[in-house]
Amino acid sequence: MPAPSFSPLDPMNLGPGTHVGDWCVLARVGWGGYGAVYLVRHVHEPRRQGALKLPLKLGPLSRRLEREAEMLARVKHPHVVCLLDAGHWEMPGATVRLPFVVMEYVPGMQLYAHVSQRQVRVREALALFEQSALALHALHEVDAVHRDVKGPNLLVREGDRHLMLVDLGVGDYAGAFRLTGTSLPPGSPDYRSPEALRFQREHLEDSEAHYEFQRADDLYALGVTWYRALTGDYPVHPEREWHLARLEGRALDSPCSLNPCLPPEVGALVLRLLAPRAEARPASAREVAEALATLRRGGGDALEALLFEWNAVAPTPRSLATELPPRPFAHEPTSPSRWGALVAGVVLAIVLAAGLFNLAHPTQEDPSMSESKVSTPASPTSAARLSPLELDFMKSLAAAVCLVSSGCAGLPAQPAWPQDCPPETLAAMARRGLKPGDGDYVQFDIHDQGELSEHADRGAGPIVSAIGSEFDANSWFPVGTKLYGFTWTGGEMVQAYWTEAELPDGQKLPVCMVLGFDERGGYRKYPGAQPGTFSLSKRAPITVTRRFERPE
Repeated sequence: MPAPSFSPLDPMNLGPGTHVGDWCVLARVGWGGYGAVYLVRHVHEPRRQGALKLPLKLGPLSRRLEREAEMLARVKHPHVVCLLDAGHWEMPGATVRLPFVVMEYVPGMQLYAHVSQRQVRVREALALFEQSALALHALHEVDAVHRDVKGPNLLVREGDRHLMLVDLGVGDYAGAFRLTGTSLPPGSPDYRSPEALRFQREHLEDSEAHYEFQRADDLYALGVTWYRALTGDYPVHPEREWHLARLEGRALDSPCSLNPCLPPEVGALVLRLLAPRAEARPASAREVAEALATLRRGGGDALEALLFEWNAVAPTPRSLATELPPRPFAHEPTSPSRWGALVAGVVLAIVLAAGLFNLAHPTQEDPSMSESKVSTPASPTSAARLSPLELDFMKSLAAAVCLVSSGCAGLPAQPAWPQDCPPETLAAMARRGLKPGDGDYVQFDIHDQGELSEHADRGAGPIVSAIGSEFDANSWFPVGTKLYGFTWTGGEMVQAYWTEAELPDGQKLPVCMVLGFDERGGYRKYPGAQPGTFSLSKRAPITVTRRFERPE
């Protein structure tokens, strides 16, 4: 059966040179569950650039984009991304008219990556904190709420290093038409206020209940954002404990207890933003900004310290050492030979968990068409069996790494799925600003040729992905970075796991990343795919994960 064809005018895959209104597409620079974002330039003024956003399809997604355009038109502030154009695009050869929005293009880094990777002083961090509060106040002043305040939606612009609030895609304003039918509005779970979580718990059986998002919810999310930016961690870890802590109204550790470089007044302000009751939080975002301005004026030389001077290599979340499960591999992260043991451990754990050293696996006629199998309920193990191709690859890789690392001491005796990302790997990723749930996209296969918007047929096996161009480059890794992983194709989902990144200078870093838009990983196959194969865009979504689930 031939591979499915894809329209060159698919909103997710517009090729360079496509015209949308008065704008010419240069490259896609992002995507998500609601739509795609492209770097564009004005047809008649080529020096004018912008960020074009298109919805995936008509319906609630397109109405959400129209709401975002209305919000951007209402607010004018130097720290909020500005609206350049909006309209409807009639796709050539189709009767569909998609709404589009063109916003100011902000080249820069996400907040978390900026503070963890750059030499940021306490004074600069407080200035960015103040700017984020001023941007949020500008929205509140026009009776709007952002509803998704978090580090990835706060960009630090290159050059002047000013902070910009972006992505108002799930925002709301007074009088706007309701778009969702769920009890809670769209948003990121880790940033929800205690009152929102309590509402959700109290109305589980009421399908008509709808939480009215308030400014106090935005302020709480601002507190979570800056707690994480200033310390490298959420107020409570792991995820389940953070959820319970909010529901139960637990007292939180001050950010100063995790980062001694912070003035006590900053810790107290962040804790006020994180107060369990809305009435105990600051009255407005402007009040937060004014408090920070006062602190910066009177802070003295103490504010000239590097934000993470107490930890020379960058923030290492305290929870990684105290609250995650015991380390599955005993090694020190600074030793190259012991890092080899870690990689070998991950590979052998996958192999052993699948029962590959003890269970026979029938040979397929064509390894490229093989599918993963699952043992029957009567089997002594319920672990998935991998194909001969996958087995040979993993055995070879594990053996090679063991030789390089002088042994595989420290491997768990009976590994099982899911495989937790080792604490050392989580810490190494955190030092580059990566946390579980963070996502971006990569060139899926380094050997791909042609436009990245095209699709290619693939099979199971090892995969080398890459940050292939300046438009692929994200706040984590530079252009030319390679990511090493493996793909599985046996079920209805395509699954890929990456465990190592190699920077252009040869430095290698452990990672835990999966294919897809969330930590669970996976990408549903397009209809018509042959068994054991899949068709996927040459640019693919990738997400940081805290554990690898069992592949199909």
